[in-house]
Amino acid sequence: MRIALIDIAILMGFLALRIQPAYPQDLHFPAHKSLGDSNPSALAPGYSMHEDKYDVGFYFLNIEATNQSTFIKGYSILHARRVSSTIDTFVVELSHKLGVDSVFLNDKKADPFYRENDLLKVPLREGDMSEPEYRLKVYYQGAAGSSGFYSGISNASASNYNQDITYTLSEPFQAKDWFPVKQNLTDKADSVWIFITVDPNLKAGSNGLLTDVVLLEDGRKRFEWKSAYPIAYYLLSFSVGDYIDYSFYASITDTDSVLVQNYLYNAPGILESLKEEIDQTGPLIRVFSDKFGPYPFANEKYGHCMAPLGGGMEHQTMTTISGFNFGLIAHELAHQWFGDYLTCGTWQDIWINEGFASYAEYIAIEELKTQREAVEWLAQAHSLAINYPFGSIFLSFEESRSVQRIFNYSLSYKKGAAIIHMLRYEIDNDPLFFAIVKDFIVKFANKTATAEDFRQVVEDHSKEDYDWFFKQWYYGKGHPVFVASWRQVGDSLYITSTQSSSTGEGDFFRTHMDYRIRYKSGEIEDIRFLHEKPEETFKAYASGVVVSVQTDPDSNVLKNAIIYEYTDLSKVFTISPNPFTDVLNIKFRSSNKFRQIKLSSINGKVLLNKSTTAGSFTANLHHLSTGVYLLYVTEDGIKYTEKLVKL
Repeated sequence: MRIALIDIAILMGFLALRIQPAYPQDLHFPAHKSLGDSNPSALAPGYSMHEDKYDVGFYFLNIEATNQSTFIKGYSILHARRVSSTIDTFVVELSHKLGVDSVFLNDKKADPFYRENDLLKVPLREGDMSEPEYRLKVYYQGAAGSSGFYSGISNASASNYNQDITYTLSEPFQAKDWFPVKQNLTDKADSVWIFITVDPNLKAGSNGLLTDVVLLEDGRKRFEWKSAYPIAYYLLSFSVGDYIDYSFYASITDTDSVLVQNYLYNAPGILESLKEEIDQTGPLIRVFSDKFGPYPFANEKYGHCMAPLGGGMEHQTMTTISGFNFGLIAHELAHQWFGDYLTCGTWQDIWINEGFASYAEYIAIEELKTQREAVEWLAQAHSLAINYPFGSIFLSFEESRSVQRIFNYSLSYKKGAAIIHMLRYEIDNDPLFFAIVKDFIVKFANKTATAEDFRQVVEDHSKEDYDWFFKQWYYGKGHPVFVASWRQVGDSLYITSTQSSSTGEGDFFRTHMDYRIRYKSGEIEDIRFLHEKPEETFKAYASGVVVSVQTDPDSNVLKNAIIYEYTDLSKVFTISPNPFTDVLNIKFRSSNKFRQIKLSSINGKVLLNKSTTAGSFTANLHHLSTGVYLLYVTEDGIKYTEKLVKL
């Protein structure tokens, strides 16, 4: 007898409650619930508008699973409230690969019910159409998912540890691979219970608190996890394996702490090898609680379930993770605030989740490591974002249907983090910046938000208009390209800057930028200018002899940039025409000298490298795209630099 799957209606007394626990009868549908008419980009492809006719209150999943395959068996109970005056069919999403044995609606067997692609449809009886609440119970079984990273349920081997693991990863559209679900970002369930029955040598990790481990008559164990916090559909999870439990308490403040529960592979020496890294979770919780506000799920836990997924997934209160390093732990932990507690309102706004979680990596390094390492992190983030010269953080609706585009690492993550830092840099007031972040979280706690929601909070606090910032950095494409030269005249330093766009379309990026002045005396001075025009010259007082000028030394601004000392080249050579279209001519003032001529793109790629002793040089550059280039001529050991513009 499979006791774990016996219907509650046929069990009596204490034994019944132990084997088949009662689920909540009186659900709380809080004010954060959204009521119908969902934004299409908040929905999974294949979503049925019938799903907009109810709001989810509670999921109860009671399933059997193993660490040897993706096969699961059991039932799901979904509590919902009707929000439409007309509802004739109750619809949920469930993979067609999962077989449905029977369906009950409000404790009455549904006959018939229908399968249509990945939808399960239950026609309502006439008397059910006016019911204020619904309870859908579905008995199902099967093996769904796929072989890809974004499979809703996967089984894989952690070969280094000789461990087989079954785990879920529902983001963005694949929760239907393992339970009947409404895949709508704006409809968070009020609470969730996830019970997983496994063989006696295994453990099952999930959301919330482990309230009981029930020993069943056949020797198997049922792990009963319960969470009382609102949760987005894609954040429900479980992971099954031969685990050991390493738990500890981490301080949030001087008086409060939170349980950190970690399910690690049961492999020799694993705790000893990973303990130091895992223990970093404690200081990170404290840092983020200070910067973002209190850890949002402190009454339950934070933790990790190891699984061979390649990275991590921020399942609410228990991240599924492949291994432990500082950046990955920080990123997934930060998602508990950005993504879990506060969730992106549409998949077009994935930046709310991934941009902020990525920037939290920088904050973690800044607070717990060194500023030099933090600057290196920003520079590396910029180099990845720059690889997409036409890239935008905001997704079109069509792009929001593509899993690969949603989770583009260079754009959603790294460029997303870069613009948050640039906003902090523009505000130039850390107490104000972090007050904005905290208020954003408070205002949209347990709800969803978009970039426009965040912009409004920024403007409310700063009393400034930041529409320009979001238009150029969030909705806009690409990044600025700066070519600047400097020269000293007496005690005045002149910096002449020309800005173009990586897109080649004439977009302008208004931004402040720092310049680091190095003097012959060894002194260093940083000055900041606001770039408001494509071409401009800035003047600053120079307290000594300037030997070099560096652009943006702390990598605050996402850009390509180069700066060189201005030299009057007319005494050495002339260039015509500049700007040019196809042919470039260089005429030297003297002949019979050895010269090295090099042409490069703004990002340093060498496009031409020639040597000559002739008095002139001609190059046909018709194959180059329009934009800004740099010409370097070395003569008599002196290197001369000139900016070229191709039309």
